[in-house]
Amino acid sequence: MTSHSSERKYKCELCGFMSKTSGNHNRHRARHNQGMPKNFNCETCGKSFETKLKLSSHQVIHRPVRPHTCKLCEKGFLFKNKLERHILNVHARQRPFPCDICGRKLASKFGLGIHLKTHEKSDDMAASSMIEQCHSIQSGPENDHHIELKLFYPSKEYCH
Repeated sequence: MTSHSSERKYKCELCGFMSKTSGNHNRHRARHNQGMPKNFNCETCGKSFETKLKLSSHQVIHRPVRPHTCKLCEKGFLFKNKLERHILNVHARQRPFPCDICGRKLASKFGLGIHLKTHEKSDDMAASSMIEQCHSIQSGPENDHHIELKLFYPSKEYCH
């Protein structure tokens, strides 16, 4: 078992740092990449990356084949774990992350983090009118994520 051994077999070629696991090695290498120019561009969507490896990892999202399909709604996913999360969050409506401020339950930590920012902006009149506008277009729990995106990325067009 590598994690209990004192052997550090992964060496950073940039600074010589030694680590026991490939995960620690990759996290360490990522620190070197911070602030690097993003010279590797995705030809499909234009997003830029610091390394060719990051670009390759990203490009998988553009594949047309989605081998894991939800039997309930036929939505396709590249990865089995994403399908499993979809079923729990969308069809089983599991929401294991409650907001301590309003009690709303969210499906992910990421979603909770975005939601918590809505409480910081709750006094902003522009945000209030935007929420009213979005609710008039569509209502229901599926609209909540749409509203949160619009609050924090107002320059993007999310309204239909």
